[in-house]
Amino acid sequence: MHFFILIPVSSNAGEPKQTTATYGDWTVRCATRNTDTGRICELVQSVRTRGNRGILTQIAIGKLPGAKVMKMVFQVPTNVLLANGVTLTLDGTDVLNANFLFCTPSSCLAELEFTAEIQTKLQQAKKAAIKFVMVNRKDISVPMSLKGFADAFIGITK
Repeated sequence: MHFFILIPVSSNAGEPKQTTATYGDWTVRCATRNTDTGRICELVQSVRTRGNRGILTQIAIGKLPGAKVMKMVFQVPTNVLLANGVTLTLDGTDVLNANFLFCTPSSCLAELEFTAEIQTKLQQAKKAAIKFVMVNRKDISVPMSLKGFADAFIGITK
């Protein structure tokens, strides 16, 4: 079962039709709810914990129906310092910081507006990482693959 970060999942009758496509290390997930909202897609990469026991971090990029801008959403574990937010590092340089929106019992979510400038930086970068700070003040840096990002981004804009 997929956890859609940007695509709201409800228990209404007429469950959404879901599709996925893989581009390198990125996945494009789409859901069709009804004719009013049409198809909603998000570009996702998940980093699993050692032993494959669960998702350590996840990044999703997409736009909800009626929204004017795309969002980049970061899912990280609980017990993070909320004031620090989540930092995206490209080629060893901190390029942006996302503020936390909320936490659930299993994860915390941070978001920011996904701009053409961010898209270009992701497509040009060789290495990426998601950084956050745990409540014990331990800095965490989780490598993120950029393999397939450009093709996957095309997949959500079709």
